[in-house]
Amino acid sequence: MSYIIEYEICGILCIIIIMVNYFRVRHFDSVTNRLFGLMIGTATVVLILDVITAITIDLVATIPYWVNYLLNTAFYSIQTCLPVIMLLYTMSLAGKLMKCRMMQALLLFLPAFAMIMILLAVNPFTGVFFYIDQMIGYIHGPYFVALHITCGFYMAFIMAFINIYRKDMKKVQYLTILCYLLITVVAMIVQYYFPKLLITGPTIALSITTMYYTLQNPQDMRDIMTKMFNYKAMIQFLKELMDSNKFFNIISVDVNDIKYINRIFGLSYGNQVLIEVGKFLSSVSDDIWVFRMKDARFVAITCDKKAYEQLRGDIINKFDSPWVVNDTKIVLSSIICCMPDLDHGKYTVDEMVNLLEIAISNAEPNGKKGKIFSLDDILLNELDRTMQIEYALNDAIKNGGYFEMYYQPVYSTAKKCFVGAEALLRFNHPKFGILLPSEFIPIAEKNGLALQMDEAVVIMVCDFMKKYDPRNTLKMRYISINLSAAEFINRQMPEKLTSILDKSEVDPGSILFEITETVANTSNENVSSCIRQYRDKGYQFALDDFGTGYANISQVVGLPFLIVKIDHSLAMGQHIVLENLMKMFSQLDLITVIEGIETSGHLKMLEGTDYDYIQGFYYALPMPAEEFVEFIKEENEIK
Repeated sequence: MSYIIEYEICGILCIIIIMVNYFRVRHFDSVTNRLFGLMIGTATVVLILDVITAITIDLVATIPYWVNYLLNTAFYSIQTCLPVIMLLYTMSLAGKLMKCRMMQALLLFLPAFAMIMILLAVNPFTGVFFYIDQMIGYIHGPYFVALHITCGFYMAFIMAFINIYRKDMKKVQYLTILCYLLITVVAMIVQYYFPKLLITGPTIALSITTMYYTLQNPQDMRDIMTKMFNYKAMIQFLKELMDSNKFFNIISVDVNDIKYINRIFGLSYGNQVLIEVGKFLSSVSDDIWVFRMKDARFVAITCDKKAYEQLRGDIINKFDSPWVVNDTKIVLSSIICCMPDLDHGKYTVDEMVNLLEIAISNAEPNGKKGKIFSLDDILLNELDRTMQIEYALNDAIKNGGYFEMYYQPVYSTAKKCFVGAEALLRFNHPKFGILLPSEFIPIAEKNGLALQMDEAVVIMVCDFMKKYDPRNTLKMRYISINLSAAEFINRQMPEKLTSILDKSEVDPGSILFEITETVANTSNENVSSCIRQYRDKGYQFALDDFGTGYANISQVVGLPFLIVKIDHSLAMGQHIVLENLMKMFSQLDLITVIEGIETSGHLKMLEGTDYDYIQGFYYALPMPAEEFVEFIKEENEIK
């Protein structure tokens, strides 16, 4: 029998090119990568043996029998392993390979697979799958079809698996494996009925090439600029480590000055700085895997404690000295966070990434900028608390509950009564108790929850105003609501907030929105557009915390504020500055509120100052709605 091997030779050339491209690039040591590498190697051997056996069968009369038996036995044995490897690879893609139920299912098939391999080993003596005749040549044995049935069985298992666990796979993964199955099954059928046409090999090569470019493309795991592994690769690597129950060590390096470097030296120089940092981190040891997590942050991960300690020491020495980049010496400021001996069972991958993000975010405010610090048990407990609060906030926003609104009265010294109140959000959690905004608001802002919290506050305040009508029943001029910076990112405030206000049936004139001086300074154009839009609807605005940042009088004059709230630090400063500010604001027809007055001493320091309202613990603490109503009725002598 003469075989048509030209297609098979093309398949061999194709798969060799893929194999060279795959193995010339460094891949991190994951189960998925190892299985794909094994699949490429196995497929290459299968295709080469398929061509060699086709030639030796044609030359059956001129070469020893044992050569044909040996080569064909090796071919069928390795070919039978290929669908098993494919099954393991598919399970690994879906993250199910190490799951107990999956391993039990695989063990059920082990005896049948082992039997096939034993029969192949003794086939030269039994001829159950094939035998060699001196006159006819190669002949199928009585159980040859069992080899196809075995492969078909594993194909069917893979098909069932990807459909059962389709939700755990990405769409591209599902479609690629599905195409592999369909093409391979068709090729097996064609090969069975037309044995001279060696078409299975090219089909395998085509399938693996498709998987390489869609599922295992090295460029998909690399940062284009620095050539380090990217965030996607880091997530996969961490998942592999945790699934394999390994302890590991992390060092995160944040280059602080990259924006300044880009501005002074140019973007290309800044990019070269990041490239040099990546090269340095990856050059310390082959046991260290370096990822560019985002922007100017690199993350080095290793299971080798010696490599971790070496990198930690080298980082200290390197960042204490100038870096030479394009023949220019430059000193880099950084935040370096070390996380040694991390327990694979304590955190999920998302929690681990979140923990690192929280640690870096808290580093600069806590004086760790420019230093190397490690997450000890105390700091880990603090970060755990922050992370748990974040999860609790997500749950509260998604499912409701835990949020409570407190109201702090605002006093008019001229009218000798309370004329307004500031709505202050509290987070009352069964585990953490009542949390102040200073703790949970920054967490919400960093995690994109600020808009949802603004909406929750507006709904609660509107419900309060509809229930108690404070403007008419309590002689309240306004209730103020603090808005986050997230509201002013777009030209217009988010539609949902606008919709809530439009449907509230609350008098817009009784609501005062507060925005901080920092927000007004950084987003002046957007703030102006939003304020004017809401002013047209009847709402009023106040500039909060005036004097805490870069106090800018043009913000007050240029934006249509009704009230300016003077921060305690400015109010308790030089009296002449405060006195002149009050005169200027009065001439601009702006109402002034002095914040943070907690003692009689604070009040005495304001003597001779022409302010309008005053707010602080000296007059009233923030209090729940019902308590606030009773307090105002009593203090304002309302019957």
